[in-house]
Amino acid sequence: MPWFTDSKFAFCRGIANHAWEFPPKMEWHGRHLLVTLHCQHCGSERRDNVSAFNGEVAHRGYDYPDGYLLELNGKPRPPKHNLRRDGLQLLLETVKGYEKRESPPRKRNGRRASAA
Repeated sequence: MPWFTDSKFAFCRGIANHAWEFPPKMEWHGRHLLVTLHCQHCGSERRDNVSAFNGEVAHRGYDYPDGYLLELNGKPRPPKHNLRRDGLQLLLETVKGYEKRESPPRKRNGRRASAA
């Protein structure tokens, strides 16, 4: 059963990582710097409350768009490799102009030839 219905969530959650916009939003709150990151792909937002004294992240929080968090029929998210498989399948279905490509030819020893 696929875990994704939106390819942008599949990309961030299963295939790659978030694409944080640069520069991040930064605000001083007393002796802490609040750094807010926004993902260009899926719209997730991360907030780091960083100590100006030692640079440690005192608190980190996330806001996710509807449909991003994974729970399906009351079950927790599957292992990362399953997310990647399902995410790639959805991404392939949604990418326009995708043509199935044949796998590289096999060498005589049974191993695949490397791509040049």
